[in-house]
Amino acid sequence: MPIEEAVEQAITECIREGILKDFLEKNRREAIRVSIYEYDEERHIRQEREEAREEGERAGREEGEQIGWEKGRLELIRKKLAKGKSIPEIAEALEEEEETIRELIAQMQGKTD
Repeated sequence: MPIEEAVEQAITECIREGILKDFLEKNRREAIRVSIYEYDEERHIRQEREEAREEGERAGREEGEQIGWEKGRLELIRKKLAKGKSIPEIAEALEEEEETIRELIAQMQGKTD
């Protein structure tokens, strides 16, 4: 179906169904003109892609920050262990539970084995 006919049919159906009835009855020609001639599909697709790209970048930054924080925390534990600090001392310094520090140490040792 040609776009002009499809737009006309859609507007007629909306009026019949009471969807934006007053607006479409008063502004039918303008609605048709905008729908047919001013809608730019390529622009719409570009905008959708841009929004998706921005969302992906945002998610990637958040994930990268989390990974960076985890690596930094592991490095702090490694340094404190090298200085001879105990698990309770490390937990106190990093404001973590001792069990969490034990798990992280086990995780670090598992990666190096």
